[in-house]
This record gives sequence, structure tokens and C-alpha cells, in this order.
Amino acid sequence: WWNWPHKVDMASYAPADALVYIELNSLEDVSNAIKQGEVFKAISSLTVVNSNPPSRWSIWAARAGLAPAQSVVFARAQMALVVVDIDRQTNGDALRVKPEAALIVETQTAKWRMKSVALDSVKQLAQFAYGASECTENEYIECKESRGSRKILAAVEGSTVIIGNSDKAVQSC
Repeated sequence: WWNWPHKVDMASYAPADALVYIELNSLEDVSNAIKQGEVFKAISSLTVVNSNPPSRWSIWAARAGLAPAQSVVFARAQMALVVVDIDRQTNGDALRVKPEAALIVETQTAKWRMKSVALDSVKQLAQFAYGASECTENEYIECKESRGSRKILAAVEGSTVIIGNSDKAVQSC
């Protein structure tokens, strides 16, 4: 029972001056809601997507920490999306607007167990978003677009992973 996850106040991770704050307390519930939608049902019949929900036993085992790390993190995670600022730049008559955002994931899983899963997921996200990307690991991970200035940063602090598109977004959370 000492390992069973408890709900965390995700707002305590977000800065008080955040412009936008959206909280998701159960990825499982969001996933199930999507899977029940008509669009997902139509798409899953055309592809090889498994639309069957996992068994209650597998969900319980993941929440208890008795499953692979990726399943445990998915079953326990709470998330918050925070927009901390909006970067505006003008170039002649054009206005370029870039929100500085961070995704805060409270994994409720020990750092030694979830860190590699989190960092691998960030690398996969960068690969998906940028195609070829260059990732470096120090006290945090930074993945940069090969031919541009976009980047994804991730920091792991305790059982929390903070993923953002700017230093400011990650540091403020």
C-alpha cells in the first residue's frame, strides 16, 4: 500500500503567472474516452489499432507498480499543460507568435525506474516532431531540430518530468 499512487495537486508545479493551465488527472480515462468515440472506432477498423480496453488486472498491476515501467508510468501519471509566455517577433509585416509551453508529468514512480522511460519518450517525440534531431544529455535532455531553432527540453526532478519548448518554460515549472 505504501507504493499505491495518490492524487497530487498539479497546480503546485505551475507558476502562478501562467497564461494557460490545463490538467489531466488520468491518462487512462482520456484514452478510454477517445477509444469510445465514433471517429476512433471508424479509424481502428481500418488499421491495426487495438481498441479493446486493458483488463482490470493489468490496470491494477500497473498502478501497484507490478508491471513494466512504461505501463506503470501510464497508469499512474497526472499531467498539466502550462503556457508560461508568448514570444512575439516581427519581421517586416509578419508577426511570428510562439507560445512557451511545458508539459508537467507527475509519474508517481521512483526516479530510478522512470527516468530512462521518460528520456526515451522525449527522444521519440523529438524524432516524430523534427525527423532527424540531435539530443544531448546533461542534467536535463535537449533535443534540437537539425536544420532549425526549435528544441524540446526535458528535466527530471524526483518523480516529475517537465517537458518544454524553451528553457524559460522548463525552469519556471
